[in-house]
Amino acid sequence: MKRLGEQLRRQFSDIASEPLPDDMLTLLEELSEVSAAE
Repeated sequence: MKRLGEQLRRQFSDIASEPLPDDMLTLLEELSEVSAAE
């Protein structure tokens, strides 16, 4: 399910013209880890 995290990251990056803050990247990675565990 890593693709989900990558898709979310791309979508957020597209929405925001600036790079994502580290805490948001960490949150997305945690979410993708949870999705992969299921």
